[in-house]
Amino acid sequence: MEDRKARLKSVMKDINKKFKDPTLLKMGDTEPEKETLPIGVKEIDDFIGGGWTMGNFSVIYGTESVGKSTLALQTVANAQKEGKICCYIDLEHSFEPTRAKELGINLQELILIDTAQNAEQAMDIMVALAKEKVVDLVVVDSIQAMSPRGEQETKKGKEKSVDNETIALLARQLGHFFRMCSTPVFKGKVAVLMIGQVRTQGIGSFYVHDGLSGGKALLHWSYQTIYMRRGQKADAPQQKWKELFLDPDGKLHKVTKKDAVGFDCVLKLEKTKSSKSQTEGSDTHVPFYFETGFKEPEAKEEIIKIEGTEEEKEKIQSLLDEKAGIYKGKETPETSLESEEEEEKEEGKTGKKSEASPEESTKKKRGRGRPKKGSK
Repeated sequence: MEDRKARLKSVMKDINKKFKDPTLLKMGDTEPEKETLPIGVKEIDDFIGGGWTMGNFSVIYGTESVGKSTLALQTVANAQKEGKICCYIDLEHSFEPTRAKELGINLQELILIDTAQNAEQAMDIMVALAKEKVVDLVVVDSIQAMSPRGEQETKKGKEKSVDNETIALLARQLGHFFRMCSTPVFKGKVAVLMIGQVRTQGIGSFYVHDGLSGGKALLHWSYQTIYMRRGQKADAPQQKWKELFLDPDGKLHKVTKKDAVGFDCVLKLEKTKSSKSQTEGSDTHVPFYFETGFKEPEAKEEIIKIEGTEEEKEKIQSLLDEKAGIYKGKETPETSLESEEEEEKEEGKTGKKSEASPEESTKKKRGRGRPKKGSK
């Protein structure tokens, strides 16, 4: 047995030397644990097992306006904070620099590709970056925006019309792409995050539902597949504010109201190969804020809105100013009373006696001349 193991090690060494790859044949205990790239949102990171797995493909998809691109942008922002190099392939031409900066992205350090002519060009760029090991994260937004060259022109280079049918062309190209790109992505430890769209599936059957389009290759090659949707309106994050108004009698009233500042985002883990993530089929609810995405905004000052006519608004404002102790730049009686009390406290500290009025002094004198009951 020992002789076979020794001979095996010798054969493995020779094969690795022949193919000039010292890691081609190796023992299982030398393989390190897969690294993850955190999103920076604790609830989602814990849900998927620490972040997006490096060296593999991850897919997020869902209906419109559910936070897919925002989740990708916040992943880029957090990766840059950790010193990672990121590439954003914008095939939908929806990348907005202002929004990206608001979410914390350093645009000077971001590789942006938004003029790829076709799907093959975008895929070739990704393969080249992965082979050279010069990026850590690649975002593809989106899969369905990829347009294969076969959709645009014939084999002879003649431009095609929209009338020409190209059934399942993207699905075939994706299968080809994954076979070419999987090894460079794995060796380069690149986390590839692909954003997908939904298509209605099961038309004509008893079960009509939303599903991910792009072919079976996309489902097979993804390390994790996450479906995103909006939850119930009652679970949306809300912000409280106060409304001030006058009743018919002229009395001031205050009512606390709430406005939705986002929505409840539901993430469902449809597929996972990670042993650290939640199980397949499980879901989690994360609040999404219109202003800051998946991160809770900083606490703001209390919002007060004054309702009514211009005359009523002016009256309410004057009442508020009077309550605050400010009325046309002069102190109100309430403020003067407070200042008198403060002066008395200061006099008590310094030991000075305040001057008593004549009536108070006579009361004190009379009190001294009266003998107490029971005294001799």
